[in-house]
Amino acid sequence: MWLTGLLLLQVVEKPSRIRKRPWLFRSSQRLFRKRTPANGLTEALIKQTFRNQRERLSYVQFIMISSIGAGLAPETIRIIVWVAIACLLTLWVKMNVKEGLQAPFLRLFFLEDWDKIQAVRKSVFWISSVLFAPISLAAEVASFGWAGIVLGPLAGAAAAFIASQLFTTW
Repeated sequence: MWLTGLLLLQVVEKPSRIRKRPWLFRSSQRLFRKRTPANGLTEALIKQTFRNQRERLSYVQFIMISSIGAGLAPETIRIIVWVAIACLLTLWVKMNVKEGLQAPFLRLFFLEDWDKIQAVRKSVFWISSVLFAPISLAAEVASFGWAGIVLGPLAGAAAAFIASQLFTTW
């Protein structure tokens, strides 16, 4: 029986423990002032993404490896590496956000398709801009020195916006 349990451990997803108070966004208020269905869903998706420990660990690992790769890449191909990382990160965040739409809590509410599309777009932008900032910072500091400290997060937010608009057409 224990051998069967070991074999199924890799296949069957373990049910997650539900905490009464989350570790992140413990006493959080609203993230957006205007209350619309799209903003409410966006807020739920953002909080759900950052509260998930497995996703958080995967994102941290990806950010660390990508920051090192973008910072150490040769000057001639650094922009290509940076754009490729932005595209990969945005597609990965989109995949996780769309998976988050299938959560049992979110299925309780009837939401229009347009609200879901807007929520996915907004949440992919905000999540990927937060996650892409350190990668951009590493690439820009390696390219421009101290000026990269200012340029990095701004360029990262711009790249996250463009990538989220391109890759979240649904």
